[in-house]
Amino acid sequence: MIQLNNISKSFEVKSKRIDALKSLSLSIAKGEIFGVIGASGAGKSTLIRCVNLLERPDTGQVIIENEDLMSMSSKDLMMKRRNIGMIFQHFNLLSSLTVSENISFPLQLERKSKAFIRQKVSELLSLVGLEDKAESYPANLSGGQKQRVAIARALANAPHILLCDEATSALDPATTKSILTLLKKINKQLGLTILLITHEMDVIKRICDQVAVLDQGILIESGSVETIFANPQQETTKNFIQSSLQVDIPLGFQERLKDRGNPLVEIYMTSSEDSIPFIQHLERQYQVKTNIITAQIDYIGEMKFGVILAELSGDTDNITASLSYLKEQHPQTKILGYV
Repeated sequence: MIQLNNISKSFEVKSKRIDALKSLSLSIAKGEIFGVIGASGAGKSTLIRCVNLLERPDTGQVIIENEDLMSMSSKDLMMKRRNIGMIFQHFNLLSSLTVSENISFPLQLERKSKAFIRQKVSELLSLVGLEDKAESYPANLSGGQKQRVAIARALANAPHILLCDEATSALDPATTKSILTLLKKINKQLGLTILLITHEMDVIKRICDQVAVLDQGILIESGSVETIFANPQQETTKNFIQSSLQVDIPLGFQERLKDRGNPLVEIYMTSSEDSIPFIQHLERQYQVKTNIITAQIDYIGEMKFGVILAELSGDTDNITASLSYLKEQHPQTKILGYV
């Protein structure tokens, strides 16, 4: 569906060359929700704008539905872009137009009939759940409602691909969840291929099938979301995953932290592992008791993953041996302090 081959893109900023993308290649299958994650400046926005040639790569191929956009004429490229919808972080709605008029704007440019436009706008308003906002103006809408209008507008020409440029980063958590649910519904209902970029691993976790990790313009890791969460290879990826599983040391324990005593450990777990067997193993094999302080457990499909904050107590040598076992089984285990 989408194939990027050895894409490179650089910019001149104050007489200095900035390499935004470096020989990047990735493949997105039809009907997938494909997420690209990276920190600010990683090249995410440049990447997504290269897909529809809003930014033209310096080198490489952009192949959409077996056609190389880089070799197309301006006229052919304009026609091809009708199959590629796009939504943005800050909505980009026309403030002087109503919701219905914003959604119908692409159809008017295509000189569609008034009857067709009315029918299409009605269908799209129903799809995004804004039937009662048809005559409202953007200034009277919430952030989530504005993004729903932007999504409806992007779908007006019945695209095959939807590009989402940080589409939820300006929204609160509850609204973000509702927009992601809507995107998942659109993906299933319309068979739409979705490419989204984000700096939040929680977005990837919620709706994506595949994920690619960008760092300073380089694709450092990619694969199914389950595979990446279960076995991240790069430190950047590990940090993103851990950021989505944040557990804080309770204040009472923070006040008791010291240089020695019972270790307070953070244990990151993935796949079909279960916390109970590991707790039982520490007690039976090492006579070390595990006091779980707090935990966050989540699922991606059938795969369970999470982080556990626990206090280990027992004989000093046995605790040392149990920590070696934990780090062998769960390499990201670390000691946060002692109580």
